Formats: sequence, C-alpha cells, structure tokens
Amino acid sequence: MHRSIWIKSMMAAGMSLLLIAAFGYFSVSYFRTKAWQIVNDVLPGLSYSGAANASLAEAYENTLLFLVTTNASDCLAYRKAMDEASAETVKNLAEYEKSIFDSTDRGFFEALKLKRAKYLEVRERVLALSAAGQRIEALDEFKRSLQPAFKEYRSAGESLLKFNMAYGKDKGERIMKACTITQVLVALVGLGLFLLGFSLGLFR
Repeated sequence: MHRSIWIKSMMAAGMSLLLIAAFGYFSVSYFRTKAWQIVNDVLPGLSYSGAANASLAEAYENTLLFLVTTNASDCLAYRKAMDEASAETVKNLAEYEKSIFDSTDRGFFEALKLKRAKYLEVRERVLALSAAGQRIEALDEFKRSLQPAFKEYRSAGESLLKFNMAYGKDKGERIMKACTITQVLVALVGLGLFLLGFSLGLFR
C-alpha cells in the first residue's frame, strides 16, 4: 500500500512538472505573439499616424500663408514648405499602410484616404484660383470649402491615431493580465509540489 501511494504521488509530481513545462511554453508563445504585434503593428501605427497628423497640419498652415502673402519670395517659400509637408504625409501614410494587420484599422485608414483625396481636390482648386491672380476668390473658396474639408480630414487622422492608442493599450493590458495569471499559477503549482513532497516525506 505504501509503495502504491508513493508511485501514484510520483506520477502526480511528474504530471505537475509536465503541466508547468507546457504552461510555460504556451505562455512564452503568447507573449511572443503579443510582443510581435506591439513591435510591428502598434508602435509603427502610433508613430506614422502621429507623424501624418503633424505633417497634414503643417501643409494646411502653409497653404493659408501662401494665400494671404503678397511677397513673391515668401510665397515660393510657403509653397515649397507646403509641398514638402504633403510629401511627408504621403510617406508616413505609405509606411503606416505596411503596418495594418487588422480590419478595423484598415477601415479607419481607408476613411482617412477618402477624406485626404477630397481635401487635396479642393486645395488644388484653391491654388489654381490663386495662380490665376484671383486671390479674393481663392480666399473665399478656402473659407467655404477647404476649411471644412480640412476639418474632416483632420478628424479622420485623429480617429486613426486614437484607434492605435486604444489598440496599444489593449495589447499592453492583455500582456499584464497574462503575466499576472502566469505568476499565480506557477506559484500555486510550486506550492502543490512542495506539499506533495512534504507529504511523501511523512509517509516514508
């Protein structure tokens, strides 16, 4: 009877150790997956969406300065700055698109592209009026059409940034929760093995 109890206890100990090993393996795999998502999805998303929002605001500001400035050299400088900011936005959005792995993220991104296309269409119309010497008409079109288009464009950019912030927070909280669960389970299994070994010592 003593031998039977001892064998069963050893089998239980072996199963417990196997359980710890399996749990550790799957925990590490889970953490690796979440870490990959943070490195390749969350961080690039936050970085490029934030940069795109900054550059779109800069381009808009330089567009306004271009329209209200009468000095030729200043106009050229503002137009150059506007084009550079727009090119930077294009670059950031292209990099952002590479980091999309979620359908919801894709939806926010496509909405932003539509708002941007509308904004650029109106901006070209305003710039064409200005180039034709119709400054008053250009400023009127700026207030009537470009400002609302920019607000929609900016709102879509902010929505994209907020999504990435919430997405990153969710991933971080999941990792912290998994870490806590892992710590508790490992502690409980370790305690169980200790009690099992202590019981074996008493029976012997």
